Amino acid sequence: DIVGFSIYNKNSGCFEYKSGVVSNTNLLLGDEINRTSSKTQSALLEAMEERQVTVDGMTYPLQKPFAVIATQNNVGTAGTQLLPYAQMDRFLVRLSIGYPDYEAQMSILRDRQSTDPIGSVAQVVTRDDVLRMQAEVRAVTAKDSILDYITRLAMASREHPMVEVGISPRGTLFLDRMAKAHAYLEGRDYVTGGDVQAIFHDVCAHRVILNQKSRLSGGTVTPVLNELLETVEVPDRRQA
Repeated sequence: DIVGFSIYNKNSGCFEYKSGVVSNTNLLLGDEINRTSSKTQSALLEAMEERQVTVDGMTYPLQKPFAVIATQNNVGTAGTQLLPYAQMDRFLVRLSIGYPDYEAQMSILRDRQSTDPIGSVAQVVTRDDVLRMQAEVRAVTAKDSILDYITRLAMASREHPMVEVGISPRGTLFLDRMAKAHAYLEGRDYVTGGDVQAIFHDVCAHRVILNQKSRLSGGTVTPVLNELLETVEVPDRRQA
């Protein structure tokens, strides 16, 4: 069981909690979660958001750090359980992998001619390293001008004539968090408007829902997000 279960101990006369996979890992990969039951999805999303699991009314905290990577298979959707918007909104980013280009495909073939690259995977950071980096990302400064920019982007998305559901409050928090992470990877301890723009599509593409008229006319979210980036004024770098 992914979250664990309670089993009756006849010697003690009590139910004992047996932890599941989610309680014994720092990085959880949920493969094709649209093929799981709604109950399993709900349990996974509680673990993601609350960093805890609940079994038989008892709550158990998860290890730190804890992160989830999940995939959806959009091919052959019969019998699948699509994630509703409120659940999709809990994911920090959504990426579409697509097909590899020529060079990437050639590399995949070359690397597997005689060995399996998976066998050479090695640990590069420790648990403490990850916790330290997370703390350093949180310490990156996002001035009010950046928070104002994020807020104006979100409000513009909610007022866009093609949009039914705009960027959520959780989405604005994730924009701030991801912009800090982008700045950190760039070697800065402060966020710029460019950091927000760099991660905007990945954070917001699954949070913006077009209205029915736009969907029927073949509209997509990408042009809407591009328009928001083009029309909402970016804070001056000196102010940021």
